[in-house]
Amino acid sequence: MANGEHLSLLQQAITTWNQWRADHPDIRPDLSATVLTAYDLTNANLSQANLRGVRLSGAHASQWDYFDYGHENTDGVAANFSASDLRNSKLSACNLSRANFSHADLRGAELCRADLDAANFCKANLSQANLSEASLKDTNFSGANLRGTDLSSTNLNRANLSGAT
Repeated sequence: MANGEHLSLLQQAITTWNQWRADHPDIRPDLSATVLTAYDLTNANLSQANLRGVRLSGAHASQWDYFDYGHENTDGVAANFSASDLRNSKLSACNLSRANFSHADLRGAELCRADLDAANFCKANLSQANLSEASLKDTNFSGANLRGTDLSSTNLNRANLSGAT
């Protein structure tokens, strides 16, 4: 169950949320089982958060700055989900292009029909996830676990699958 204080901070404004994250780096936010459909997550720092079972269907984040996959920084990232627990989450029909999901646990997540162009899934666990009909152009899956992942009707044009299993 989500922590009510954490949810309230996120709902106030992303700048408020990010400042709270910066002021409390030792707290792992708990937004598990939260419904945030059609939510604007532009520039949100959700790294290392418990987002297990969260519903983000229709959520979006827009950021068109340059993203350098050779480094594990978050400059130019639309939203940062790095090292987050997104198991069994619902992110269908989201626009999270350029989001950072590196080292995230997305086992069993639903990302069908999502726009994830240029997203970073480096070393993420996507086993048993549903990515059907997703747009994954220029997406980085290097070192990702894709075992049992549904990639039917996806656009993997220029995707980096090096080292993925």
